[in-house]
Amino acid sequence: MKKRSRRGAARISAIWLIVFLVVALVGAAFGWIAQQDAAQARSSHQTAVSALNVSEARFEGERQISRDISQIFGYFNPSEAGSRTVVDAAENGLESLKVAFVDMNSTTATFEDAVPVVIAQYAARGKAISDLTSQVTDLRSQITAARDNLTSVSGDKDDKIRELQQQLSDAENQARDTEADLQGRLAAAQADRNDKDSQLRSARGDIDDLERQSERDKTAATTRMAHMADSLKFTKEPEAADGEILAISKALGIGWINVGARNRVNRGMIFHVISGKPGSDFLKGWCRVISVEETRSEVTFFSIVDQFRPIVPGDIIYNPVFDPTGVRNAVLVGRFSGVYSERELKLLLESIGITVQKRLDQETDYLIVGAEMYVDIHNDPVEEPIQPSELPVYKEAQAQGTQILSIRDVRQYFKK
Repeated sequence: MKKRSRRGAARISAIWLIVFLVVALVGAAFGWIAQQDAAQARSSHQTAVSALNVSEARFEGERQISRDISQIFGYFNPSEAGSRTVVDAAENGLESLKVAFVDMNSTTATFEDAVPVVIAQYAARGKAISDLTSQVTDLRSQITAARDNLTSVSGDKDDKIRELQQQLSDAENQARDTEADLQGRLAAAQADRNDKDSQLRSARGDIDDLERQSERDKTAATTRMAHMADSLKFTKEPEAADGEILAISKALGIGWINVGARNRVNRGMIFHVISGKPGSDFLKGWCRVISVEETRSEVTFFSIVDQFRPIVPGDIIYNPVFDPTGVRNAVLVGRFSGVYSERELKLLLESIGITVQKRLDQETDYLIVGAEMYVDIHNDPVEEPIQPSELPVYKEAQAQGTQILSIRDVRQYFKK
């Protein structure tokens, strides 16, 4: 039994020895392979480093060339190290050069093409400057000659002054003689004055007659003013409303009023809305006509005064320049432009029953004044704008009491 145990132990030791030798051989093999790979990697690294150094040297050379070109060509930021020419800026510079030098055309694509043209035009301009310098020299010579001539003329002027002073002395002597003669005539004139006094007394009688006539004319003018006051009631707040609110859509902010095309209502006309409660004159807001039918109009509301007192059906509307029945005449003076050109203003006035006249007369109710004018009555340009208030028709309207309205008064209640 003991011998068997020794042989088994010997077998196990031999096996482990074999295993150890195999492992050692495998490790040695792997070590040799790893050493070969490391050597090859070091060789590849050295080759890559050498190639990198060559590329960096070539890149630095190209970069230095780019810097040198940028230093000469420009269009770069000098505050940044290594800054190079901005291509877009250089192209813009070339286009500006083409604009400045008219001889360049679309075939001039580079600065190399542009430089000969610039040099040629610069030389031409230098020659032109030289010619102008010669002309300036000639003109200076002419000025010197003119100054010499002026000195000569000044001497002649002094001689002339002395001659005139002598003539003045002679004239004074003659004036004294004339004075004596005039005194004699004055005595005769005093006698004639007495005759004129009697004529004056007669003229005063005529003046009294004229004053009486003036009083009669004044009475007639007062009557006309009263008539005009009646025809101009539209410029004041009417005693009765122009209409009332029929219905309202709170969601859309619109409503309907009970006046329409039959009442000369136009799209864009503006009314202010007053509370419909008896005895109340509270201004609730404004409404603008956006659609017109025969007997009613659609409006939109704006500038609501108090959100807690909204516009409701039954509230009343006013427009001081709205008159659904009256017949009136107007004359336009000044310049009308923008939204209300003269043609548009005439159409608006005709739509509300106002006839536009060509000339002011006794039947004219309004003079509507526009902006200053830059041409005269013959359509010739003027140096200073002409104010409508400086025109004769304006002063005539004032003299006969015609109502004068500014275009702003019309715009306030009529929007487009």
